[in-house]
Amino acid sequence: MNRFAAAVFTALFLLSAAPLAGVASADPVGAESAIMSAGSVAAKVRSLHPVRGIAVNNLVLELGPRIPGNDRAYDVRIMADRNAGGIAKLRSALNANPEARQILAKKGIPLSRIVGARLFSNGWIRIYIL
Repeated sequence: MNRFAAAVFTALFLLSAAPLAGVASADPVGAESAIMSAGSVAAKVRSLHPVRGIAVNNLVLELGPRIPGNDRAYDVRIMADRNAGGIAKLRSALNANPEARQILAKKGIPLSRIVGARLFSNGWIRIYIL
């Protein structure tokens, strides 16, 4: 197999690990902020109507595996662990919003993977998953 074919195969393999529709670009700083404010965003998520769409940031793919030396991935996971109460409120709010729940179901995103969200004035939600 030539180098080009190997590179294409590797790229396709990595992309297949995430839902392709609605996957947003890397945003680790936004992820940290969204994780820390998950509880305060929950009420707005619960009442958001209409939900125009949901973009997904898969932090596992963006930040890499949890290995020694990968401080960014470790820090984000620690933040999520420390803000478990806020994240639980966010997950409950997403589940209570029928439009958001339906979009997440279509994308195959389980609530248990969601650790943060950002809302946009145009009715879009960006969620962060681990």
